Order: sequence, then C-alpha cells, then structure tokens
Amino acid sequence: MEAQLCYTASQRVFMGPQPQSSPRIAFGPFEFNAVSGDLRKHGNRIRLQGQPLQILCALIERPGQMVGREELQHQLWDGTTFVDFEQGLNAAVNKLRQALGDSADQPRYVETLPGRGYRFIAPIHRDTGKAVLEIATPTAMRTEAARPKRLRRWLPWSAGVALAVAALGGYWWGARSNKQGEGPGVVRFKVAPPAGFALEGAASRQSFALSPDGSRLAFTAMDASGTLSVFLRDLSSLEPRPIPDTNGAHTLFWPPDGSSLYLTARGKLRRVSLEGDAQVALGEAPSFLFSGAWLRPDTLILSARRGSYASSPSGGTPEPIKDSYPWPQMLPGGEHILYVEWDAGISRYRARARRLASGSPSMDLLEADSRVLYTESAVTPGRGYLLHVRAGNLLAQSFDPHSLQLTGEAMPVTSKIYSFFPTGAADFSVAAKGTIAYLNYVSRSQLVWVDRPPGSPGRAGIFSTSRCMVFPSA
Repeated sequence: MEAQLCYTASQRVFMGPQPQSSPRIAFGPFEFNAVSGDLRKHGNRIRLQGQPLQILCALIERPGQMVGREELQHQLWDGTTFVDFEQGLNAAVNKLRQALGDSADQPRYVETLPGRGYRFIAPIHRDTGKAVLEIATPTAMRTEAARPKRLRRWLPWSAGVALAVAALGGYWWGARSNKQGEGPGVVRFKVAPPAGFALEGAASRQSFALSPDGSRLAFTAMDASGTLSVFLRDLSSLEPRPIPDTNGAHTLFWPPDGSSLYLTARGKLRRVSLEGDAQVALGEAPSFLFSGAWLRPDTLILSARRGSYASSPSGGTPEPIKDSYPWPQMLPGGEHILYVEWDAGISRYRARARRLASGSPSMDLLEADSRVLYTESAVTPGRGYLLHVRAGNLLAQSFDPHSLQLTGEAMPVTSKIYSFFPTGAADFSVAAKGTIAYLNYVSRSQLVWVDRPPGSPGRAGIFSTSRCMVFPSA
C-alpha cells in the first residue's frame, strides 16, 4: 500500500452552531453511540473498551454482513503473530458477548461464521435525522469526480496512508441559515511524500504539525532504511521541501508565532529557521520527547515519557518540574494549561485544565483515548473546540476556554484515527480557526511464511505478520 500525503486547505474556516445530538444506534435494550463509543442498556452505561469495542463498531457498521477475521486482524492486531491474533480475537469477542449478554451457541447479536468471521444479526435502528459535522464538498473534488474513468482508475493509489489537512465545516453552514454560496471555499490537495519515503504513525511523538496560522505543514517521513527526516510543506506551494540535516528526527512542534520550527533529532533539541534552513542546537532533548508548549515567552515546557521539563526557548539544559503535563497546550489568555492524564480506573485519559498562577487544582474536562488539542472557532469569538480521539473517531467538542465549560455533544470529524496507548499520541494536529490535519489508518500488514533452510534442526513453518513499506514510484 503506497503512502501518500493529501490535504485540504481553505481561505477561511467556518465552524457553525453544533447540533443537539449525535447519531445513535439502537438494538434490543441497547443504545450505542458510534461516535463516543458509549454503550448503554436501559440507559445504564456498560463499560466496553479496547478491541471488544472496536469489534462492535466494525460489526455494527455492516449489519447482516460478514466481517472477516483477516479484516479484523489487519485493523486491530497489526504487527502481531498469527497465534497472538487468534487468541486475542477469541478473547475480545467473548468479552463483547459478555457485555451484550449474548452466547455463541444461541446468538442474538453476534453470530460466528466458523473459520471466516462474524456477523451482527440483530435488527438495528439508526438515529440519523440530525447531521453532525460536515465538510463542504470541495470544488477540486467535484472536478476530480468529473474526470474520465480512464484517468480515475489511477487515483486509488492516493487512498493509502493519507495525511489530510482540512477545514472543519459547520452544521451544514449553520443549519442552512446562511445563503448558499456564502460559505467558505475549500480546496483539497493530494500529495505523495517524496519518492523513497513513507509516512509513519506517531506512537510516542508528534509526527506532523500544522503551523499556528495553518499555512504550513511540517511532517516526518521514513526512508527505506527506517530513518525519519523532516519535510516542510507550504500550503501555497506544490511540493514539500526537505529540512537539511534532520536525519533521525523524532518529534516536532511550532512556537506560537510560527516563525521557526522546533524538532528533536539524534537526541538534540533544535530550532530551524524557515528562511534558509539554518539550525540552532538548543541542547540535549529529554528521552522520548512527546511535544512542547510555551508557558511564557521565556519558558518552554517539554513533555516527555518520564515527566515534564522547563527550558528556555533559546537553549539550555531542560530542568525537571514537579508537576507533569503530558501533551501540554496553553489556552487563550495564557492563564490555563490544557493537558491529559491517564486514569487507570476508567482505562482512558482525562483532559484537564489548570490555572498555573494560582496553583489551583486541575479541572476535569472530558475523557479521551488520546491527547486533546484546542482550536478556536471562526464563528463565535471566545469559543472553540477540543479535538480528541474516542473509539477511533476524531471528535470536536464545543468548549469555552475562559469558563472551561463544555457544551453540547462531541461532533465527529473523521474516523480510523490511531491513538497510541500508553503514550496518548494520536495522528492529528490543529491550527487556528478550526484547521486540522489528520492521518487515517490503513493497515500495511501482510501474511508471511517463514521457513528454515532444508536440513536445519527442527525445520518448521511459522505464520507471522510483518510491517512492509511500498513506496510510490517517482
């Protein structure tokens, strides 16, 4: 599967009023929110998470149709051995059945098709009467759809591991309250990473990031040797350009003014000028650095696996700080810091906000499967959205950064977004006024037969899965 880069940019971003509710699916006594992953029975919440929850999502998307075992392996057990997959799938399906009060012998919800897969057999009712979050159909995409089939046959290569930058649309341009044609224009671009490189998920880092004003996208890409390098794409240009001397790059992030790019490579924290690519080595980087944020103009907070550190943006030795702020972001006004913290009791992250000046306790905001980022609204001054991943869906939750109050329900932006336990990393980034970048997950596993040479002791065949990379041709 080829890895490619595509994005959507807009002249301005519109995030309109949010709807009153999100789509729900009802079956038997159960109600399932496919966006948040909440499962309820007679109104009481049933705890379902991880792979059992993802299996339910996959089955309920195609009721009455078989979802094959190989498909579930590629989606949920990528990179595991065949034996681990078999054990894991059986255990996950059993947990799902226990949550539903179902049985394999007399199934009411999940039917087993021996050796092939599973099928959701209960009648379902979808509440789809209210749209959630929509992205306007881009002119470029309409033009692309009108191309002759002979040309369109070559387009699917770009549907692989795709990095997209998109402007979030409103609730059908504010519930159609605006006149047609008054909404902002959206343009979609599809760009492959440079020849010989492929995009790679975040796992324990920030692998791509939009500049604060949304005009540039910095991303890492991997060559055939497994080495990551940094590339910069000005969204007004046609091609990304490499940042010199960034082999071995790990994570990257932007300062608030977007005048330079900060990154780690070969254990060093560096600042890269956007004019001329001059680099300044700022000092040693903490091990497994996640991201960075500015507490004040003279103080940079670095979030790493072993804690948080304070440093000067101009360089120096990072100093450990008492409190840990994983994946930090300063909210508008500069008084509150947004971060996440793992809660073992709910097996999820809690997004929290804390006022630093007063030393007051943190306030819980929402539960998530990933880090949480804030982006401001282009429609309502002083308000914005918290973006996060739940059950593989990228959600936007309306939020007032001054009162720290959430309103309404989370709105879906896109699906199949990877989040990484236990780091909280996730494949999305945000900029001002609702511009986002995200990477949809596509499996790159293949089944491989491994055999020892003839005559070797204990010669035997083993099934395993391995990650493979196929790069697009120039």
